[in-house]
Amino acid sequence: MPTEQADMMDKVNDPIRPSYMAHFVLHTNRREELVDWYRKLLGAWVQFENTRLTFLTFDREHHRVVIIQRGDLTAPDPQSWGVVHLAYSFPSLQVLVANYKRLRDLGIMPNRSINHGPTTSFYYTDADGNNIEFQSDNFESFEATTEYMHGEDFAQNSRGVEFDPEWLVRELERGVPAATLKIRPPSK
Repeated sequence: MPTEQADMMDKVNDPIRPSYMAHFVLHTNRREELVDWYRKLLGAWVQFENTRLTFLTFDREHHRVVIIQRGDLTAPDPQSWGVVHLAYSFPSLQVLVANYKRLRDLGIMPNRSINHGPTTSFYYTDADGNNIEFQSDNFESFEATTEYMHGEDFAQNSRGVEFDPEWLVRELERGVPAATLKIRPPSK
């Protein structure tokens, strides 16, 4: 690990930090549609709901997503600044692909599938244009990921290489090892 990064890690370790990201909140004109989509996407259930808002969770956290109905909203300019996407990690490539298949069978398809190098990722967009990334790590350790991110391949293409998700499904089902499939192909 480069000295500069080690120094930064020391600085990062000094302050009090949050334990984890707890939830995000969305305003919408289409609450029921978004609630249905996020329930399917995250395998979530309604924790609380009234005529204006819905609290969803998918684990033992009291809520992970809040969707608030507003009738006076206009769509944001897609060229404006703001949050680009939220990302959720899955424990393995196999689980990520199993989730892709589950969502595909529910009619929810990613708009992009990218091997970034550090991760393999599927990107989904809800009805209001909010983007969610589902990813799994391609390296077995933080150190290996860091080494890759400091290498020439990542410097040349930090975005990654797009792929067909059905290709990934076929390769896993054919018995190609996940370790082989995690290796980012050369940029085109």
